[in-house]
Amino acid sequence: MEHRWGQRVPAAIKVRLQGRPGAIGSGCLRDVSISGAFIETALRLPLLVRIDVDAGSRKLAGWVVRRNAIGIGVEWCEFAPQAVLTLLAQFHLPHPGWRTAVPLHGVPQGSSRSG
Repeated sequence: MEHRWGQRVPAAIKVRLQGRPGAIGSGCLRDVSISGAFIETALRLPLLVRIDVDAGSRKLAGWVVRRNAIGIGVEWCEFAPQAVLTLLAQFHLPHPGWRTAVPLHGVPQGSSRSG
């Protein structure tokens, strides 16, 4: 069973992808969370390959953790990267508690993300 750290928020953001070693393509970020995303793309990447996602001014690094006929599931290399937190704050708040779970300016002293 799959467990996610954050609620997925629907999106429709054009992205440029670069997989290791050198696979380049484009796609559309269909949903995003603090732990990962689903990207619709024709680019065929193997599981566990590192990928860079360029969404204009937002640059994200992740790993391909799922594939299906229309795209890939990506887990971010860094949990709750600032670029994703900014994106979520700009467009949606998945539920009222996500800001307190992972503040925009990092985890408060003495708290834990594994909670």
